[in-house]
Amino acid sequence: MFIWLTTTFVGKIIMTMAVSAVPVIELRGGIPYGVVQGLPIWVAFLASVVGNMIPIPIILLFLDKVFDWMRSYEKLAPFVHKLEAKAHLQGKKVVKYRKLGLMILVAIPLPGTGAWTGALVASV
Repeated sequence: MFIWLTTTFVGKIIMTMAVSAVPVIELRGGIPYGVVQGLPIWVAFLASVVGNMIPIPIILLFLDKVFDWMRSYEKLAPFVHKLEAKAHLQGKKVVKYRKLGLMILVAIPLPGTGAWTGALVASV
């Protein structure tokens, strides 16, 4: 039924975008995935960047509401607290180092960095 997602050119682009939209994986997994699937490097790069950016407006618009909902459940509240603490810590680095701090937070492919973390910091 969904075999076209791994066999057609458009399907491979969509799957590369989907892989890049996943937190932690993001571009560092999306670009290699696209290349392994047979996409030209520039197509894999563009699809990964677009896929990585799709969740960002949603995060910025709805994260506060989702966190408020999660706080209403005792078991989820510590997780929200941990994410907010991480965002505040990363936010201090961005404020201290300004453009360099933002570049390190979003551009360098390390665990805990990337577009999702940047959006979390911006939202909190």
